[in-house]
Amino acid sequence: MLTNAVVAGALGAAYLTVIVLQLNPQVPLLSATAWRWYATLAASYGLHLAVFFYVLMVLREFFSLHMLAPAWVSVRVLAWLAAALAGAAAVVMWLNVR
Repeated sequence: MLTNAVVAGALGAAYLTVIVLQLNPQVPLLSATAWRWYATLAASYGLHLAVFFYVLMVLREFFSLHMLAPAWVSVRVLAWLAAALAGAAAVVMWLNVR
């Protein structure tokens, strides 16, 4: 479950990097600055998202009737986590437009 949470945290940091790059259109997409922003966001927000998703999966395991036994990187679990992240990123981007 931890590797799935870490991958989801990295994806969340990537979404946040895209939002930062949209707010700063003068920064090229393939630049050292974009990679540094991703590294910074992954170290801060990505880590927090990974912990949040890990706690969420542990709570789901605690209250569930059947055990969740995902693989090291489970497509089924990551699909749900990625859908939640994409929805949250879409809301943040829409609020930014408004």
